[in-house]
Amino acid sequence: INVGAAELNILPGVHMRVSKNTLQSGRGTWVEVSWDGLKDPKYDDWIALYVPAHADLTSIAPAKFQYAFSSRTHIPHGSGMLRFKVISYRQDMVFALVRGGLAAPSIGAITPVIHIANPNEPLQVHLALTNEVSEMLVQWVTL
Repeated sequence: INVGAAELNILPGVHMRVSKNTLQSGRGTWVEVSWDGLKDPKYDDWIALYVPAHADLTSIAPAKFQYAFSSRTHIPHGSGMLRFKVISYRQDMVFALVRGGLAAPSIGAITPVIHIANPNEPLQVHLALTNEVSEMLVQWVTL
């Protein structure tokens, strides 16, 4: 993805929505991202997840993305829906509709912010045996 060529060009009439505005658990949940109102849909349009939400989206690479044509209604109607497995990045996030392919990305629409309910939730539990038969070491990751 050519982040250096990215630009912000919000398109009038294009609307984006997400199925969840808050992630309750950091272990991962499915979020549906939908859009409509896109005139002249193309095969190189994509939907991307950006973290943090309030960053300059033209200066960071997305955390993940899918091509919009993966939704069978994108090309004929300029609308669609895709599902993303989203984990807690411990920061608010947004999805964006990006045009221009990977070489010349142009952000055309942005979803409402998805908030993290508990950014300090203990995640990634690790168990380990110790030298004592009656002991076990438990570790996890927090901020």
